[in-house]
Amino acid sequence: MLCECPGFMTASINCVRNYDGILFEVMEANRTEFDETVNKIDWKAVKSVLQGVIETGCGVMDGAECLMEMTELQSNIGRVLDNTFRGDEGCLSLHRAEEETIGVILSMVHETDKENAKAYIEACLKLWDSLMCDVTCAEEMQDTFYSSCCIKRAAEELNSKKMRKNFTRVFKNVWSMMYKGTSPKGVMDQYLSMFEPATFCGDKTQVYSDFNEQCEAIGA
Repeated sequence: MLCECPGFMTASINCVRNYDGILFEVMEANRTEFDETVNKIDWKAVKSVLQGVIETGCGVMDGAECLMEMTELQSNIGRVLDNTFRGDEGCLSLHRAEEETIGVILSMVHETDKENAKAYIEACLKLWDSLMCDVTCAEEMQDTFYSSCCIKRAAEELNSKKMRKNFTRVFKNVWSMMYKGTSPKGVMDQYLSMFEPATFCGDKTQVYSDFNEQCEAIGA
């Protein structure tokens, strides 16, 4: 429905901005505070991000429905969590990156919010590097999470200059509503870099760049 009805996002945002339903009574919420919060949100940036994310999952590539490919990707993420909770120590489990996973959990222990944000992103980068770039598991990770030209296209579009700018606008907007002072610079660029494994992993493994070449050959 989201792919076929581009006006859905605008309608949904308008519903949030103008909400006046019974939840205020049920939750005994303060309408004034709600309106103040809603008015602080950069809805133009939010809409741009949400529309961009949705568009990456629409269309067909190499005969595959991209929406189905993205849905399968989400299922595989759940599969990794299931394997982790079962104690599986294979490639599709967080157990093989236990130290880095703990690093993410313990990263936000600094004195300032800005230091915590930077430390959290750096810990996420280390975890992602361990999961995606380890040569012993890279082939299985590529086959599980990066085996569709739809996903390659989505990663590239999410990392486009336009989308990075929109993500950064949303991040700065949310930061200003939650914390004092300016937001840390560059953290969104660092975070988004994780979604393009070929450039993220560099020369540690070639499996992602090899797959990119296959997709480019198909689209040529």
